[in-house]
Amino acid sequence: MKIAVRVDASLQIGTGHAVRCLALAGELRHKGAYVLFVCREHPGNVCDTITAEGFEIARLGFDQGDDNNDEKGGHEDAINPLAHAEWLGADQKVDVRQSINALQKDAPWDWLIVDHYAIDHRWETSMRKMANKVMVIDDIADRVHDCDILLDQNYFEDPESRYTNLVPSACCFLLGPRFALLRPEFLKARRFAQCRGNGINRALVYFGGNDPDNITGKTLSALCSPELENLKVEVVVGPQNPNKKSLQKIVKRRPRTRLHNQPPYFVELMLRADLAVGGGGTTTWERLCLNLPSIVITQADNQEPLTASLHNQGLVNWIGHSRSITEEEIKIAIFETISRYDECLSFSGCGLVDAMGALRVAETIMPTEKSALRLRQAVFSDMEIYYDWANDPETRQQSFQQKPITWPEHVEWFAGKLLCTDVIMMVMETPHGLPVGQVRFDIQNNVATINYSVDSLYRGRGWGKTLVFSGIQRFAACFPNIRIKALVKEENVPSCKLFETLNFSSTANNGIITYYSEKNDINQ
Repeated sequence: MKIAVRVDASLQIGTGHAVRCLALAGELRHKGAYVLFVCREHPGNVCDTITAEGFEIARLGFDQGDDNNDEKGGHEDAINPLAHAEWLGADQKVDVRQSINALQKDAPWDWLIVDHYAIDHRWETSMRKMANKVMVIDDIADRVHDCDILLDQNYFEDPESRYTNLVPSACCFLLGPRFALLRPEFLKARRFAQCRGNGINRALVYFGGNDPDNITGKTLSALCSPELENLKVEVVVGPQNPNKKSLQKIVKRRPRTRLHNQPPYFVELMLRADLAVGGGGTTTWERLCLNLPSIVITQADNQEPLTASLHNQGLVNWIGHSRSITEEEIKIAIFETISRYDECLSFSGCGLVDAMGALRVAETIMPTEKSALRLRQAVFSDMEIYYDWANDPETRQQSFQQKPITWPEHVEWFAGKLLCTDVIMMVMETPHGLPVGQVRFDIQNNVATINYSVDSLYRGRGWGKTLVFSGIQRFAACFPNIRIKALVKEENVPSCKLFETLNFSSTANNGIITYYSEKNDINQ
């Protein structure tokens, strides 16, 4: 599969869009895709970073004055300008022509992924001659798109309503933090994220790759307060940060402070920290993934709705915008966080950001063949994904107890089931480690009651039958003399058909159908 990614980074845009596209591109490459980036060489671009990650890149020149003059007044951009139009560095029509030139040699492309606030349906429709399908990554829902998939990883109560009349009716939505595009090292680090809890001893300061307002400097000055001298402080800056020299001076005079230039061990710094002070961009999801309490200072207006939503839920402490925040306000926020650290650390743990977002998006773009799916034993680290599956609306509707399950209830239930010798729990996953469903057998009196569910993203692929059949085969190999029973509501037609296909016998009573296996060596 050939996939092109149109994304930019700059002093004005920041680096977050490119970082999340790199995370997704890495998973797509892992699944066998060829990925090409198309980027304009703005000041502060990360083109060299992209090539260092092993991806090819088509570079669009930054100085496009002649091209823009040629097209001036000839494009709808002049009539209906986008709020972030200047971020593109060219008229959309010019950018279309240059992007087509970059892609036409290997056209048609299977997918074109677009992550740019300065691009809308006009660009996307024009580029459809180059790609079979278009995916858009957006955050701000302020323009019309022509796309097959819309990804918005932000946290809102009714995220789909934000895109009413902005996307085609057949568009597939991938909405919410479970699709947050994080690098794979966060998935590995997440298992160690619950080791905090001994107060605040180490703070991490990071405001993105550029930080033109030098909020890093203000935060460091606040941390120079005598009452905060005992805190160890790790300061991370990007290669394009214009204030490195002044920051180095502050670091030298403050004890227990280190300055890092975009280090490869950034995730380790996050794990070791007890508190983060940072911006409202991509690292928001990284901090939440690692359960790191954070003080947030937004650096762009488009970050404010999301950050406000997270603040209202108690997931971050948003204290203002970089253009108006003061050193004193930052210091007060740090003191407040120290005083109520246990409260800040009491994140519900319900899997708001589980670091599998890039895996989910890649699976949507490049579906796994049924024959490649595999079963494994469930483990304690599956607790959060089981919680998501258990509270899926359709799963609750088909359950005999339909009320939502609370996190404390789930923790007690999951631990009990996993440790019980009469319960067998298995997870179905893709070859790349993405959990996509579960099957469970509860044994009592030589009868095992089967329970299964498939992640809502992957229903309709026929994976339910694969899951149940594989689970039964695995179970029968260990317990050949135990019959299997399933209890299914009559209105749950897909499950009824599944067990009938597997030649289960059935009886009905009061709207409940009881299915029994005749023997465990079921033939598919």
